[in-house]
Amino acid sequence: MLATIQYQIATRNTHQTALAQESHAHYHYALSFYQQLLWQKHDWQVIQALAMMCHHLRNFPKPGAAWIITSITYLLAIELGLHRSVKAWSAGQEDTTKLDVEMRKRVFWTLHALVVNLNGKLGRPMPSSLEDIDVEYPEPMNDCLPGEEANLDAHHRCSFHAGIQIAKYTTLEMDLYKTIYAVRPSPHGYAENVKRLEAKIQQWKDEIPYQLRDPSLTSPDDHIFALYLEYWYQAYQLLLHHPAVCRSTDPSILSANLEKCLDASQKMLHNCTAMLLKKSLDIPWINTVVFVAAAFTTLFVSSTRKDAMSPVDMTRLKGDMAAWIDVISECDQFLGRHLHFFHPRFQSYST
Repeated sequence: MLATIQYQIATRNTHQTALAQESHAHYHYALSFYQQLLWQKHDWQVIQALAMMCHHLRNFPKPGAAWIITSITYLLAIELGLHRSVKAWSAGQEDTTKLDVEMRKRVFWTLHALVVNLNGKLGRPMPSSLEDIDVEYPEPMNDCLPGEEANLDAHHRCSFHAGIQIAKYTTLEMDLYKTIYAVRPSPHGYAENVKRLEAKIQQWKDEIPYQLRDPSLTSPDDHIFALYLEYWYQAYQLLLHHPAVCRSTDPSILSANLEKCLDASQKMLHNCTAMLLKKSLDIPWINTVVFVAAAFTTLFVSSTRKDAMSPVDMTRLKGDMAAWIDVISECDQFLGRHLHFFHPRFQSYST
């Protein structure tokens, strides 16, 4: 936890080399317990400790370590039965408290989100199917400090509402990767799958608590959470309708996909810019690849319409590319490399 907190502060503020070094020192100390955690008797607390390591590893510039450790930890969680509903547990769980049940849920769904996102972005198979999981989603629980409850409404007495929505989102993300991005998809079911998934992600968005549904209407405390939920919604739309995975030859579907990708990319850029200004942009590679995809998809769609673009459209496109350069440059500092194709001369590609 200390490693992650100090990493977040260091990456969002310049001249914080000392904090970054302290973050690595805390991580190395935690890692010294990895072998002990791996071989001792497993319970949800052990899986939680390993999951916190997995969460920190996703911040590293290269995905290899995060994928390996997260895959191992996910298998241990399956071995422990965290993917099963409390109703399916065997006898001997009579002393389990509601807190234990909820923590098991939260640990599993956090791991599930990490492993689905990593495998999906790396183009690797999903580790399980939704048919193999019957554990319920986490429920809101009062996690206030003593004395805070009186000053908070029912919604804000739980700080994990965004996490609950991520758990629900990750099941849709798995469905997306197992159908639209499958190695051997059914060409006859593409249009039906797109409509089905589009309806599901819209239902997910509609069911988000109103306090988090619209970033422009949220309170300051909820604003960043709402921005990220909106970002994930738009990222899903981009992946769902991306022309590279479109298997239809229907001109109307092709045109609609391009329009939806362009709209999603523009809204995603708006959200990323807002998060960048608040120093809350999540910049590891796992999101950087989405930013790059959105930027180049915008250019691709614009290139297909270049003959119909007005000077106003061109000016807007150049502004969008300049904004994407700012966003990805922030990631460039973290990755420790120069993304040369996003240097100022890259703007010439928009003409």
